[in-house]
Amino acid sequence: MTSDVSRIKERLNIVDVIGDYVKLNNAGSYYKARCPFHEEKTPSFVVNEDRQTYHCFGCEAGGDIISFIMEIDGLDFREALKLLAQRAGINLTVYTKQQKDAQDMKSRLYDILRHSTEFYEKQLWQNSGQKQVVDYLKNRGLSEEILKKFQLGFALDNWNNLENFLLSKGYKPFELLQTGVCVSKKNGGQYDRFRNRIIFPIADALGRIVGFTARILPNDSNSQAKYINTPETALYHKSNILYGIHLAKQSIRKQDLVIIVEGNVDVIASHQAGIENVVAVSGTALTNEHIKALKTKTQNFVLFFDADEAGKKAARRSSIACLANDIQLSLVSLKDGKDAADIVAKNPKELVEIIKNAKNALDFFVDVAKQEFDITTPHGKREAIDSVLELIAVIDNSIEKQEWIKRCANAFNTTTSLVKDALDDLLKISKNYVNPKIPEKSRVVQKSKAQKREIETNEMKNNKLINTIFLCACVFPNAWRELGKYSDKLFGVEGYEIIKKLIKNGQEVNYEIGKFIEKYPQYEKLYRSTAKFKSYYEKTYGDIKPEDSMNEYITRLMKIHKKNKIQYMTERLRQVEMEGDNERKKEIMKEFQNLLNNY
Repeated sequence: MTSDVSRIKERLNIVDVIGDYVKLNNAGSYYKARCPFHEEKTPSFVVNEDRQTYHCFGCEAGGDIISFIMEIDGLDFREALKLLAQRAGINLTVYTKQQKDAQDMKSRLYDILRHSTEFYEKQLWQNSGQKQVVDYLKNRGLSEEILKKFQLGFALDNWNNLENFLLSKGYKPFELLQTGVCVSKKNGGQYDRFRNRIIFPIADALGRIVGFTARILPNDSNSQAKYINTPETALYHKSNILYGIHLAKQSIRKQDLVIIVEGNVDVIASHQAGIENVVAVSGTALTNEHIKALKTKTQNFVLFFDADEAGKKAARRSSIACLANDIQLSLVSLKDGKDAADIVAKNPKELVEIIKNAKNALDFFVDVAKQEFDITTPHGKREAIDSVLELIAVIDNSIEKQEWIKRCANAFNTTTSLVKDALDDLLKISKNYVNPKIPEKSRVVQKSKAQKREIETNEMKNNKLINTIFLCACVFPNAWRELGKYSDKLFGVEGYEIIKKLIKNGQEVNYEIGKFIEKYPQYEKLYRSTAKFKSYYEKTYGDIKPEDSMNEYITRLMKIHKKNKIQYMTERLRQVEMEGDNERKKEIMKEFQNLLNNY
């Protein structure tokens, strides 16, 4: 039976799909473009139409049509498969009842949130009593058209308004709890989470509603939280959701720039001003998950945070995360309590100019340090420099780091060597925190540096070989079948779970990678390298049969395993001898002999 992956690849051309995301230029037998996964001036991203693969010679990204969609849109394997299947007009196969039930439940949760959004919208626009809400939003400079584009709504001041509506649609009470739209009572029953609030639906990159932010009315009691959000659910994870990403992603790619603001209204106002490459972090600092999702679209970020104390802290945390991820970062800070929405309401062109004049992150924090510390005193100068070095410390590129050390020295009228010494001290302190000392009274036998290096090297080789075996098996079915010869030995060995699963499931999935990943989505990251591995193998090994290579890979793996096992058991023997435990010594010697006999 043909797998879903194969059917999708038969229907869709990788050139057409990737061409929707980046501008491809024909270069004879292939297509070239600037890589969407890293910043570059000279195109090094190549799409091979014959092989239906892509590869970047700059950042080494590569794979097939599915891995591209996974990477560019931040989707898991099943989501990418579903997106491409819809485009290809294919109904995906559901392999087990458990998978079907999980898929059906997820679809129902999305449907509940979609119906909730429509319900809230209706309450805003068809309930004359909510004129004050619409007037408030319009007074903030927002048009009716833009409010409808972002699907804003209103939750009436009623404990069970939404719940009753959803129950009438046939949804179950426990399903409402799973989406976060309802809250359970201690004594049983449940009630609407959002009441008498303006509702901002939050969508993922595909435009599916995953949660809500709800704001109190302007004249409401100050005793309430100004904003409340959907809690963490199966669909909503605050650390990787960006408000407005579904409407901003194309503009972000086109502009090669993303503007990150704090509030949902700032996103909406920016879109109304014609600035569409804007997203919000919804009251939290930028996380590594946010950065990873945005980095597939651009490596140029502008942070647009409030000038209050909370905004300053969020800006610093977000900047450290961005610089550690090699992002080209600039910042904007608004004074007098203004935000993007306030500026748009008064003069949209002003917002455009402010963004154009955003400062490079480190220049920005040098200015902040000069304002916050008295650099005319030795202690104040030290504190100011340390505050900037906190950001320089996370920069990985040596040339860039060295340049910022020089600029920091010039900014604070000191020498480069002193700034570098201060940075080295900071890095040493950081290192001590992540590498705590081993307790002096530990009875564990300490290994020599040479032994540690050898074990670490063997572990690296071991992991590399396991990955290679996995990729070889997935790319070449005959090599996958060859693994069955080693089932007896490998099933008695710890640490080779991936290979064991390949052996156990190979025949069941007809040696097709798509079906295997459906069952074990935790190996999606490795799957993305299959096309790259195939290209490498064909260039490197030529006519050598993959199944012959598999025998060689397994032989080498078992040799490394044997060597590691011998080292480990030697250490155990040494320790029990020191403790004088003769009985334990006999047991280990017996294990040792079995090891030598079996491998």
